[in-house]
Amino acid sequence: LKQVIPEKEVEVGLKLLQPIEQQFISITDSFEPINDPKQDGVYITKSYDATSHFETTVEDCLEMYTTITGKKLEMKGPNETSQ
Repeated sequence: LKQVIPEKEVEVGLKLLQPIEQQFISITDSFEPINDPKQDGVYITKSYDATSHFETTVEDCLEMYTTITGKKLEMKGPNETSQ
């Protein structure tokens, strides 16, 4: 098992940012489903990541909606009509 040292992986960039007052470094596991939802009917999202505003989480949910329903989610405001 390879030991991961995050400070070493970003060392060059951190040197460019000196002086650093406070530094927070952590490692977070992320997971992806390995099942075939079309086969077992179980739809599982990926782990959350560090993107702001949950962009990748929303993309994952939209992709899941399309996979389940067979069509893209069309979102409209209350005063909008289909074109």
